[in-house]
Amino acid sequence: MATSKKAPIIRILSTDEKTHKILVGDVVNKKSSALNEVPIIENLLNSSIDVFVIDEQNPYGLPLIDLCKLIRNKNKDVLILLLFEKMNEISKIRGLQSGADDCFAKPASKLEIFAKINNLLKRMKFYEKNTEYVFNDIYLNDSRRICISNDKDLNLSDLEFKTMRKLLEHNGKTVRRETLLVEIWEIPDAHNSRLVDDVIRRLRRKLEKARSSCEITTLWGHGYRIESI
Repeated sequence: MATSKKAPIIRILSTDEKTHKILVGDVVNKKSSALNEVPIIENLLNSSIDVFVIDEQNPYGLPLIDLCKLIRNKNKDVLILLLFEKMNEISKIRGLQSGADDCFAKPASKLEIFAKINNLLKRMKFYEKNTEYVFNDIYLNDSRRICISNDKDLNLSDLEFKTMRKLLEHNGKTVRRETLLVEIWEIPDAHNSRLVDDVIRRLRRKLEKARSSCEITTLWGHGYRIESI
């Protein structure tokens, strides 16, 4: 298994060349947009962007508040910063009410914007949560809440996801049933082991359906571990 912490993916939505000169050079992830790279709105809303910086001069020609609401309604966790041509108290309040995490007047200060992004991400514990796990054909991304096997989304429930993550964290080593009960269910009672058994059973079915080269084995009296078939 390999684990890594990734930099946030930041998307600048602006057609203003000055804004790009100020911001894009400092964007930490190269997936950020250039002036000639404008995804269609449906792809934008379904993308795995962590931070949006939206200019009043945006490539979609939408009012700033409307575009912010559109993105926020689709994704409750993404960070959204708004750039106003002229900002007063009323426009800032409207921006915050539309779902923005903060608002700035142009010309924007890159130091202020990226300090704000970094502080907000730390507050969200992004750098702690944004962890990937890879074990053979299984890929789990903690921040995006996805688990894939052979390019197929396993569509895990919350308990299934947490259990799979715990198994991957141990990288093929045995995870005791009591550990799962305490850390995931918060039940310090081994007599409730049937709860764990049910989740493990569902995970096995989903791995089999995806034709995974991995399986979850039971070590009677000890616990479970994930290993190659």
